Amino acid sequence: MLASNAMDSSVRIWDVRPFVGNASRALNELYGAAHGFDKNLLRCSWSPDDKFIAAGSSDRIVYVWNALTGQVAHRLAGHKAPVNDVKFNPSKRYQIASGSTDKSVCLGAL
Repeated sequence: MLASNAMDSSVRIWDVRPFVGNASRALNELYGAAHGFDKNLLRCSWSPDDKFIAAGSSDRIVYVWNALTGQVAHRLAGHKAPVNDVKFNPSKRYQIASGSTDKSVCLGAL
């Protein structure tokens, strides 16, 4: 699976397996994270166990969705500008680092 953060304020989950056939590759759309007038690249990331997807947002919040249900599971605040990148810690599944236009890095835990 692949997750992408789109300029229409959606995070989409895609099926990237070969030979999908005529079925749609778009599996789910997640909403909550916003894109602003600044049009920054806002990255998203899967948790190591593939249960959660986190994404940066122009509203200065890290959004975390349950990948199966599509529901927002957590909102992590702390930045003073758009959040450009998020990464899960591979050794601590539910710890997230986020980088922002405000030139800071925040660590959060679910």
